[in-house]
Amino acid sequence: MRKDRIEEKLCEIERQIKVLKAETCQSLDTLAVDMRSLQETMLEDRLSNMREGLFNGYSNMALEAVMDDSLKILQGNLLNPCPLDQREKCIGTFVGLLENSIKEFDKSGIAGMETSIKKIDRELDGNLSSLKNPPCSHCLSTFFTERQKLALTVKRVEALREKTVLLKSPLHFNKLPDEAVANLVEPLSHASRFKMLKSLAVMSLAFKELKALTGLEGGHLLYHINKLVSSGLVAKSKDDRYTITEKGIAIMNLIKKMYED
Repeated sequence: MRKDRIEEKLCEIERQIKVLKAETCQSLDTLAVDMRSLQETMLEDRLSNMREGLFNGYSNMALEAVMDDSLKILQGNLLNPCPLDQREKCIGTFVGLLENSIKEFDKSGIAGMETSIKKIDRELDGNLSSLKNPPCSHCLSTFFTERQKLALTVKRVEALREKTVLLKSPLHFNKLPDEAVANLVEPLSHASRFKMLKSLAVMSLAFKELKALTGLEGGHLLYHINKLVSSGLVAKSKDDRYTITEKGIAIMNLIKKMYED
């Protein structure tokens, strides 16, 4: 084979090796990104399971504590001796109704608890089927107090559940949407909008005050205000004044830090 042909073959082989090496490196980089993403997802799932476990433990502990306390109060406060001779029966009925409320909460959340409480009220309006006579006003008042205590505890538990759901792991860079920068930067890209946001960071302002601040008129000014409102940086209050939001404050703090650095 001629020397020049051999050199061409060697060059072609070298080129193919370089292409293969580049493709291999790209595949390894892609694999590394996928592995990191999988790792982050697994960690988030694990943290989510831990939060759910902590919530369930707190929920059960709180409701059991309220039930134990209610049983003690019912046993201590219901009339003894009972004028209707059904003290233990009343205690058992009241405790059963409270326990049914907790079961409804476990099954359907706070909506189920509210439905159960309404059901309790309907049952107590008439003659309870398990009792010979309706409970006396003193015992009913004691029960309603305990029912209210249980309802308040359920609301606290539900508030904790909402916080647990909202508590998320930090957002990772690879999960940021492509339009994230545009959504944050575009509303501030006009000097008048940034000028308004700086002033709103100090105090709320009315439309007339923003007009005097920017020198813009009518629809032109409204266009720029709506840009800030739709981006979530500014909100309009019931008294028609404009106020910076927490998101707006966060953006201004970030800009300030970047400018200082």
